[in-house]
Amino acid sequence: MGILDAPGVARTDARLRRDNLFRGNPIVTSRGNGFGSNSGNLSNGTDTSTTYRTIHNVLVSACEFRLIYANYYNGATLGPNTITVKASMDPVQNGTIGASSAGTAYPVSFNGARSVVIDPGCYAISDPIPLNAVAGQNLYVRTYVSVASAGQKWPLSMFTNASSLEGASAANTDATPSNSACSTSQGPAYSPVAILGIPISGIRPKTWGGLGDSIMAAAGDNRATDYGFFVQACIAALAGYFNGALPGDRAASFITSTTRNAQLFACTHALDEYGTNDIFTAGATLAQLQGYKITIWQWLAARGIVTKATTLVPSTTSTDGWATVANQTVKTGETVRVGINDWIRDGAPILNGVAVATGSNAPGTLRAGQSGHPLAGYFEIADAVESSRNSGKWAITGVRSVSDGAINASSSTFTSATANFTAADKFRQIYIAGAGAGGIGLDTWIAAVTNATTITIGGSAASTTVSSAATSIGMFSVDGVHPSSDGHNLMAGALNLAA
Repeated sequence: MGILDAPGVARTDARLRRDNLFRGNPIVTSRGNGFGSNSGNLSNGTDTSTTYRTIHNVLVSACEFRLIYANYYNGATLGPNTITVKASMDPVQNGTIGASSAGTAYPVSFNGARSVVIDPGCYAISDPIPLNAVAGQNLYVRTYVSVASAGQKWPLSMFTNASSLEGASAANTDATPSNSACSTSQGPAYSPVAILGIPISGIRPKTWGGLGDSIMAAAGDNRATDYGFFVQACIAALAGYFNGALPGDRAASFITSTTRNAQLFACTHALDEYGTNDIFTAGATLAQLQGYKITIWQWLAARGIVTKATTLVPSTTSTDGWATVANQTVKTGETVRVGINDWIRDGAPILNGVAVATGSNAPGTLRAGQSGHPLAGYFEIADAVESSRNSGKWAITGVRSVSDGAINASSSTFTSATANFTAADKFRQIYIAGAGAGGIGLDTWIAAVTNATTITIGGSAASTTVSSAATSIGMFSVDGVHPSSDGHNLMAGALNLAA
């Protein structure tokens, strides 16, 4: 864990101004995320309206809920046209409503009106909804979004899960009234970017905003499209959150954004995971990345948001599906990753607002947690999945291997007499030598466990029939950049967001 929070006077004043502006309403439910962070960006352009039903778990007992809707996508891109939003909320204690009978749906108003028009790049906050809900309760939100004519579109982000009784109405149908039908078909949806509420305890809890790339956006975590290490840690801490992470995003891009930053206003804390794409895609130098991060931290501190950073996980290639350390090769840019991690571990020292070398103790140097430094501390997630500190390679702790793997071409059923599969293996990474296209290895994940010898793999079926195939199970990365479900679990465990 990093350095304890030590906000200065300016930060405290800014927090008080923000709390007064939003009447102390923090984010109190799960599944707050920016558009473009998980799935398709825009609707099909043919339909002119749809109702989406999404589930949100109450993390903090609260009342007087308020929904935030926005009209942007990919974090910083303005919506292509004006949209109109109408909504209702179903208070569901046990999450057992039927697909066509949802009970009482409480109508949502916006400044006293039943619907609200949202221009491109703007957002809207609903009036308070007169409901009480306890921590652990599920709330279903029905969102009816429409455009003026065919060819216009609305943004999409959250991916609905049919097993959770989520889904969309028939196209061009307003299903916000009580007992209106919504299917449980799976797909991308338009939904609130966050849900605010007044904590019943009267105490404002911590709420977290996530800033990062596809790693924070849950790539590689096959349990659900909106989990990942950050969301797992927020749920474990019973902390409402807004996950603004975007695949392919960079720190350099965030500092020029004009829209996605707005949703951070309801967060007391922020977690900065930026850096992987700056280094390994854009080729940023250590000094450039330090400058980007300082700018982001200063922007957040000026708004009274307590900010912590994470260290950056490895980025490698592998010839055996990341089943061994020896067969991994670090990528160009590794020295910058090590440099930024060591700098963060040293408290990200700055002098006159500019980064200085790790270990520097020149007069006036500030470190995270000290008054005047925009960063409060850091969380050590790299050590959780790296073979050793600064090795640059993914760890293999817990990986098990067998030599009798078998799967047929075009099949998703894999067998091994010695693998001893258990229910705990579901969602874990698996590498099957020779089963991929052209006889290369197949690197995929376990979608279902049938018994101790048989599983169903996720993703694409095998391309090549193999038997007696060398197989490894439980790797920490899916592709050398993104952690697997096991990797996300370990990284989540390194975040004590309730402390």
